[in-house]
Amino acid sequence: MRVEKTYINKIGVRRFITKDGKRAQKANEIICAECGGIGYVRTSSLGREENYCSLSCQRKFMYKTGLDHPMYKGGDRISNGYRIILNKKHPYRDRDNYVPFHRLVAEEKIGRYLNSDEVVHHLDGDKLNNNSDNLFICSKSKHKTLHYDLERIAYKLYKENKIKFVNNNYYLCE
Repeated sequence: MRVEKTYINKIGVRRFITKDGKRAQKANEIICAECGGIGYVRTSSLGREENYCSLSCQRKFMYKTGLDHPMYKGGDRISNGYRIILNKKHPYRDRDNYVPFHRLVAEEKIGRYLNSDEVVHHLDGDKLNNNSDNLFICSKSKHKTLHYDLERIAYKLYKENKIKFVNNNYYLCE
């Protein structure tokens, strides 16, 4: 419930009248979290983290996006194990304007955008290790071949008892 107007009663207590014209509880002066102006709220609203002088200021705060939003954490996040970065100008961004960070690192390394048929392979298999020395640019078919070869080598090591399967995990034999 927001204040329509305030007044001071006969004994000096600030009161307010709501938009529907009813007299309400004591009014407490607050500084608006959005515009910095002075507003009045009832006592029960004081425990909130943010107080606003009007509904329009509260809406301005609620509908902030991107850099202006107080919960903005820098434009990067983890998706499917990959670090993705907000980049609204990249030609191969997704529908939410994010680009995988490993693609950006690879593009910087070669000095151009990757084509849509080019894939970035993580040599050590760690999707979050985006060091340029760990990234290899290849075609989609070559990328499949690399993963197939890696799997074939792992099976060969298993058959030679160089790796073992214990408790649902593979381990190197010592």
